[in-house]
Amino acid sequence: MNMKLLKRTAADAGKNLVLVTSEAGLMPLAGSVGLFVASTPTSKPAIPSAPADQDDGPEDIDEPLDVSDGTASDEEFDAKAAAGKSVGELATAGATGKAGKSLAADIDDSIDMSGDSDESAADDAPVAAEPKTKKNKKLSVPNFDSLRKRLALGVLVLVLLIVGWIFAFKVLPKATITISTDSSTISTNLN
Repeated sequence: MNMKLLKRTAADAGKNLVLVTSEAGLMPLAGSVGLFVASTPTSKPAIPSAPADQDDGPEDIDEPLDVSDGTASDEEFDAKAAAGKSVGELATAGATGKAGKSLAADIDDSIDMSGDSDESAADDAPVAAEPKTKKNKKLSVPNFDSLRKRLALGVLVLVLLIVGWIFAFKVLPKATITISTDSSTISTNLN
């Protein structure tokens, strides 16, 4: 709808509208409206192909959906029969029915959690020395924690300078001086 409004507004204003994008999701929308599309501002614009018309009519809710996630076999899942099986047995049964041949051989039935199996034999074998690759300092990842610390320190110094300036030029130069005198009357003779 926005593309239609955009095209209509451009046509009313007497302008030729070209959408500059390489976004694949916008191409069918622009094609259905008839907008010109260019991949760069200097490339030649063209109208992309419109998507195939889809049926906008209401769907029948009684129509069965054919959804397959690739794990279930052709037969329906029976919850009562599967209630006594473990999850591993159900997964193995799903893997067997998925490809038509037994994939259960590819699934390990047990995993040794003690760590005493092949790892101890592999530890006894001599390990070949791997050559160390020299790090390229130009491609290193910058340390953003250091940048944050420097930025926070810079802001703190700036705030302290502003507060110091205010004290130096506004608060401290002010002084109140009170002069009080003792007045007394003395009579004098000019002779």
